[in-house]
Amino acid sequence: MKLFKFYGKRLILLKKWQIWTFFNLKFNYIYLKGYLIKFMKLKKLFLLKTVAIASILPAGALLAASCKDTTTRTIVKPVEGGETNPGDKSTPAPTPVKSAQERKVEELAAKIEAATPATVEEYNSAYDAYNAKMKEFADRLKTIKDSINKTKDAEQLKTLKAQREALVTESSAALTPLRDAVNKKYLGLRKTQKDQDVKLIKVFHTNDEHGRLLFDDGKYNNYSGLQSLAQFMSTVERDFYLSAGDMIQGLPLNDSDKGHTIAKVANAAGYDSVAIGNHEFDFGLENILSIIKENKDMPFLSANVKYNAKAVAKGLRHNDGTPVKEGDFVFQPYLEFMLPGGIKAAVIGITTPDTSFTSHPMNSVNVNFIDPVPAANELAGKLKADGYNFVIAITHLGVGRPESKWDSRTFRDQATDVDLVLDGHSHTKVDKEKATDKNAYLSQTEAYTKYLSELDIMFNTKTGEIVSIEQQFRDINQIEVAGAKTSTNATINKLIDDLKAKFDAINKVVVFNSPIEFVHATSVNTAAPGEKENLVWKGRAQQTNLGLFGADAIAWTTVKAQESIQGSDKVELNEDNLIGLYNGGGLRTDLPSGDLTREQLLGVSPFGNRLSVVKVKGSVLLEAIKHGASRVGSGAFAQFSHNVKLNVVSSIGDKNKKVYSAVVDSIKINDKAINPESFYYIATNDYITTGGDQYEMLAYQKHPDKATLFYEGEDLLETLIEYGKLITKSGFTPSETNAFGKLSIEHYGKEESIKNITVNHTPASATETTRTEGGNTTPANGNSETTNGSTSTPATNSGSTSSTGSEASAGSAGSTSGAQSGEASSTSTTSSEATASTGTTTGSAS
Repeated sequence: MKLFKFYGKRLILLKKWQIWTFFNLKFNYIYLKGYLIKFMKLKKLFLLKTVAIASILPAGALLAASCKDTTTRTIVKPVEGGETNPGDKSTPAPTPVKSAQERKVEELAAKIEAATPATVEEYNSAYDAYNAKMKEFADRLKTIKDSINKTKDAEQLKTLKAQREALVTESSAALTPLRDAVNKKYLGLRKTQKDQDVKLIKVFHTNDEHGRLLFDDGKYNNYSGLQSLAQFMSTVERDFYLSAGDMIQGLPLNDSDKGHTIAKVANAAGYDSVAIGNHEFDFGLENILSIIKENKDMPFLSANVKYNAKAVAKGLRHNDGTPVKEGDFVFQPYLEFMLPGGIKAAVIGITTPDTSFTSHPMNSVNVNFIDPVPAANELAGKLKADGYNFVIAITHLGVGRPESKWDSRTFRDQATDVDLVLDGHSHTKVDKEKATDKNAYLSQTEAYTKYLSELDIMFNTKTGEIVSIEQQFRDINQIEVAGAKTSTNATINKLIDDLKAKFDAINKVVVFNSPIEFVHATSVNTAAPGEKENLVWKGRAQQTNLGLFGADAIAWTTVKAQESIQGSDKVELNEDNLIGLYNGGGLRTDLPSGDLTREQLLGVSPFGNRLSVVKVKGSVLLEAIKHGASRVGSGAFAQFSHNVKLNVVSSIGDKNKKVYSAVVDSIKINDKAINPESFYYIATNDYITTGGDQYEMLAYQKHPDKATLFYEGEDLLETLIEYGKLITKSGFTPSETNAFGKLSIEHYGKEESIKNITVNHTPASATETTRTEGGNTTPANGNSETTNGSTSTPATNSGSTSSTGSEASAGSAGSTSGAQSGEASSTSTTSSEATASTGTTTGSAS
């Protein structure tokens, strides 16, 4: 354009002065021709360079391009002026749009540039001061909270709560400037290290959040919740905030919209990415793909899940609308970061292959799970070759796995180009554990937002190795004293409030009509004649019709899930080899006859537990049954499915204390004795299969020699609802294929239905004895009455209330304060603050 303007003016001048000659024309023609030739050469060179650049795209970029589920980085805009040229049918050039990660890195870089340089010593001094003060306040808070949980005096409780509030006011005022100092020194150190080989990288991570949206400090719970973690994270500077998966499934409040809200909350909280865990599949593949579409700034990652031929045959499409091809990544495999100071980092996701049976098998029929190590080595190797010098793997694998090649420790040791493994799945606290033969580290934060891990990593960009790593686990007390219990994030607060409102509406819906009453949480007297009255919940002292209903329901669901499996993986389950076992403390209230709402069923099962099925030998099955029978008076007392028969007797043990035990010869499965060497299947919940209520023999992760995980299923609440719908529907027909789907609702109203399990609360005399396990003396009459008296007194469970109204409300749907095993239990639950109120303990692969 400039060229033509120039010559236009020149011609006007020539005409005006009338010096138009042949030589002038010839000169100008040659001059113009020269410019045009140069212009065409430049255009050709530009095209050649464009082709050359496209032909040498790095392998990592090509790999990312092959994944159809990546975040869109470009949008099409009109040309300047708002409209395209009507005569020009070409597509306007796309305008690059920066990803959330790119924006975050740019913001961090700007802060670093503006910071005052700091030394490592200055940063460490500020950080140590903050951590020491935080621990001091957290310890004080824990002491007050312990007193709150113990006291029964109303005035003392009021005083303690006031002390707690005052402490948090004091602590947050003291800790805020200390954290600000840490942030300033962190940015200053990053500025100092700009041209140095060794650089600080700060990583925050969680795993297995399982729907924990809300702050939950019930007596047996210690979960910060994503809402409060978001508040805390808004006060810190960092490079990464990551989750190792199993985020979208968990408690009833969260599950009411199939994880859509918690994903949006995590996105708003600043998570950079989330690994695809097995329970991301729980609501179906289509559901998690829709969640991904809604949260493009927070990719869900997995580099070892690919579409199979079935997906192609069904005509499935990627999120961008293109048809899937066999071998395509289902999810985005990795995410790249260009950190300030020249660190080129990548985060890759890895999913446990046991997803095919630890989530409903039908949810993964269209995908294949590649073994983790080969998948990671292929991708991480390409990334390192492309110049990425720091690779993080967010893995949903777990430690202590029976299949060692799917274990995160194996992965850490054998994934050659991975520097840091942030793990999940096994619900284990793993503190910065170094590999044996290489400079790579593994960490895991247990589960349910019990801990937020903060890692300080000194990384040598020249050698590509971690020089040092320091870790802080932030528990609920630290989060509270930092002033993060109450959220000020309007976006997150609205998301959760809207979900609660919808949840309340859902809970009012009638799910089925029962012509009978279910009794479980009404008190009965377990005292023998002449003994002091001893009131406990009926479901903790004898078989109940609600316990029978629940145990049959989980066995029915297990068979139903197996019916959907085809081929060699299918196992024929029946009344001879499968039982349902429901811990008495896992059922929290009675149910009246008539229309039953979802809220009432939630009151029965408020913990967010999931169906968990283990495969055991008969000897272990006997051990589990005997343990459940011996726990009379506690939440560990077992409720069994209809195919189990058992007599329980009492005797006087040490210190003149009444003890209970099973009459071994009376234990029958479908009227048959248990073969110690045959295999059986126990359908129960993920609390029990992690050793909850001291069912250690079923803790498959701790004792793989005794139990192996066979199947993990849906929320027990949904199981109870679906089974209730089945057996109460008009014209109910007993199932011909599912042995646990043949009993109508009327069966559970018959007194004889619960007489398969008998409990004698009167200790044996010295002269009337018979053989029981362990040589205890027991009554000769094993088939005694179930109880020696009962009352209709409402169960108080030593001060804990049943989950009917308040505990089942939306506000507490994610934070129930009652314990699964219950306060009436005389024994403690297994490992680490075992959380009955959520129905789960550490060590679960849920």
